[in-house]
Amino acid sequence: MKNSLILALLIMMTVGIFARGALPDTTTENVNSSSYTVKISVKGMVCSFCAQGIKKSFEKVLGEKNITVNVSEDFSNIILFISNNIKISDNKITEIIIDSGYTVGKIMRN
Repeated sequence: MKNSLILALLIMMTVGIFARGALPDTTTENVNSSSYTVKISVKGMVCSFCAQGIKKSFEKVLGEKNITVNVSEDFSNIILFISNNIKISDNKITEIIIDSGYTVGKIMRN
């Protein structure tokens, strides 16, 4: 009975999130020319909330609220759109993602 209630609650929360559009944007239309992209293969993500947690980690460490994180459909990659005035090394990206509880595969810059 308890498991059924928990499952029902999770389903209702998920439906509510989709209805409000709270999931991250997976397009690149909202990105302008004053930013650059970093594509990162991330192991351990299972949902869009994982990507949101990574986004918050980047915002906290960089002190920047204008970072966009798009997640692939299979949750294996994220794309960061970072303002041109922010410089961040691959080592720092790796550190932030590991501190968020995930494993970094490959980092590709545009």
